[in-house]
Amino acid sequence: MRFKILLVLAVLAAVFSGCSAKEPENILWERNPSEHWINGKNGEKLNVGEHELDEESFCKICGCEIVYQVDGVITVSNYDEKGNPVRVTNFAFQGKSFDDYITEYKYDENGGILYSETFENGRLCETFEKTGETVQKDYYYIDGSHHLSITYPGYLGDTIISQWYSYDPEGNVEYEEYTENLLDKNGEIYLNRTTSIHYPTETKVVSEANALGHPLSVEKYDLDGNLIDNYDYAYEYGEENLIVYEKIIHQGKLYKEHFLKVITQGEGLVTQPCKEITYHETGHYVIEYDENGNITAETHYDSDGNIIE
Repeated sequence: MRFKILLVLAVLAAVFSGCSAKEPENILWERNPSEHWINGKNGEKLNVGEHELDEESFCKICGCEIVYQVDGVITVSNYDEKGNPVRVTNFAFQGKSFDDYITEYKYDENGGILYSETFENGRLCETFEKTGETVQKDYYYIDGSHHLSITYPGYLGDTIISQWYSYDPEGNVEYEEYTENLLDKNGEIYLNRTTSIHYPTETKVVSEANALGHPLSVEKYDLDGNLIDNYDYAYEYGEENLIVYEKIIHQGKLYKEHFLKVITQGEGLVTQPCKEITYHETGHYVIEYDENGNITAETHYDSDGNIIE
């Protein structure tokens, strides 16, 4: 079966002064959802003809693929000899294009991609580079922000490093985020570490999460490295890895406990609260729930365990 690739791109673009539209290379035919043609030297359309589609929605004459999306958008794509998309154009229902992506590739001797650049409507929006076992992807957004993703081999498996920068109107870094995803030998994430810096408030947050995305620790610092606040989390899991118990430690002291149960709802499983305990300096506060998840009791206790009326 003929090889197809669906190109999925977010609405990305970098703002470069004096940036001219990127013209497709090595594409003889121009096309829209209904026909194809060759541009003449004076801009006239030559050899205009309707698409003749095969059973896989490829035109037998110009070679483009035409896909009708569920939202009414029509996607027209061209591929190189290795099956990678070199031009992907999205058309509105009326036939007017609104997104035109052009990608250029550099291959190694085995046909693997070493480098690629993708342009959206003439502006660079994404690059891919592979050096040895390290893969770097850069994404450029229309507001000038830049997202960098680097993947390299780790001790047990790959480590994916993601860096994100956003800028204020003057071009100064306003927000910075650095994330490490540690993967096991099966390619599954077993630990996530994220460091984010918000310069206007002069704060840095360092957090870790487990393989299910649940936080394990959150630490807040000022930009001089002084600890401002911190939380630690522990969990017990039930069916389908749903949390049935959560413990939250705030600045080294027990802060909250959540007790939950797994119930069937519709065709799936969800959790329902059973009890919640919040601890404070002078005692603790307990909320209890019935079988339907409704609050049945709210009780305050002092530090000696006596009920406060």
